Order: sequence, then structure tokens, then C-alpha cells
Amino acid sequence: MIGLLRCTFNSHSPEHYRVSWNGEHYCGTCNRCGRPIRREARGQWRLQENPSRVAQCERDARL
Repeated sequence: MIGLLRCTFNSHSPEHYRVSWNGEHYCGTCNRCGRPIRREARGQWRLQENPSRVAQCERDARL
């Protein structure tokens, strides 16, 4: 419950085994809410809002 509250304030936690590098940022899926996220800085994961980058991250994760 507290985890989802943190996601509401854009503080996400990645599924570490599914994080990928897209050539610009690390990206993945949030462990708590399941939404696409990218790493802004070490330990700072934010919601990925650009749809084209979400698609690129999903392709990279499958490789």
C-alpha cells in the first residue's frame, strides 16, 4: 500500500531483472505499479512519459 502511494508521487522502483539501456537512459517497469519508468539519476526512477521511448524500451527488454 505504501509502495503505491510512493508511485503516486513519481517515486518508482524497477524490476531489476528487466532493466535495459536504450542508448540514452536505463528503462524498465515499476515493481509496484507496473508502469514504464526510466532512470533520471542513480536511485531516481521516474515515469516514462514519451510513448516512442516506451516502445523502444520494450523492444530492448525482449532482446
